[in-house]
Amino acid sequence: MLCLLLLTTSFVGIASADNGRPIRLMLNGKYINYAQPVSKNGRILVPIRAISEGLQATVQYKAANQPIVIKLGKNSLQFTLGKKQAYVNGKTVQLDVPAQAIGDTTYVPIRFISEGLNTDVEWNEAAQVVAVEAKHTAGEKVLSVQEAQAIVQKEAGNGVTLKANGTQFLRFYSFKANDNYVTYDFLYLVDKYSGELFTYDMAGTFKSLTRAKVFELVQAKIEPIIEYSGKMPNISDDGFEETVNGKSLYSFDICYVGAKNPYYYITTVYADKDGTILYMLDMSEKITTFSDKQFKELVQAAIK
Repeated sequence: MLCLLLLTTSFVGIASADNGRPIRLMLNGKYINYAQPVSKNGRILVPIRAISEGLQATVQYKAANQPIVIKLGKNSLQFTLGKKQAYVNGKTVQLDVPAQAIGDTTYVPIRFISEGLNTDVEWNEAAQVVAVEAKHTAGEKVLSVQEAQAIVQKEAGNGVTLKANGTQFLRFYSFKANDNYVTYDFLYLVDKYSGELFTYDMAGTFKSLTRAKVFELVQAKIEPIIEYSGKMPNISDDGFEETVNGKSLYSFDICYVGAKNPYYYITTVYADKDGTILYMLDMSEKITTFSDKQFKELVQAAIK
């Protein structure tokens, strides 16, 4: 049974079975694929760079034998590699497992850094995922379970029966689905903050159905514009997002790819989760409202 304890003078980490299965880090609902957590003596440690950048915390680090300081808002952590004594806002705490260097990467206990910086953390043993979520403001809009279920039902169709299955990874409403013949071997997940719809299978694979639909809308938008060139573009979806005017948008790179034409970059197109608002990079590489005329000019420049 998973036991999570937090004492006033001791940070007890997330317990792990040390079963050899890879552990994945999820930060604010996104897998951090370039940073894999590790398990040491039953405690989970994460790369300091990934967690600090994801939380937009600052890190002060001078040398291996000097204290490392992480700051986020009013919260401050201080610790030294290899030492169990650490500090949270100036108060001494004891770590089960100290921060340590593995290869060229510095790892820190996940519960110490997440709770010390006043974020939420959850260990999903079945999925082998440690999820960290920044605190949300009291006034932030949050979907109800009923609103989330309506999003899933619209996608799944009226012939599918849905059953609410609690919350997964701190921010997703989870739903099991079945029809008259079979119970689906994946879960529907709805981001309670953005309304984005995902499928999640037992292999731990997320697939954004919302993003897939927006991809199709972007494709339908740009292909007719450049039909005259005689070449069809490649739309690259690397899963990235960009904040434009305070709103998180999907980003898609547009390019030509081929044997004689290895890679000609055209531009990057940005779209909201409804696929109704489009932006692009212009000639000066500034984000601007999507323009058919400017897009054609960028295509012509790429062909030349």
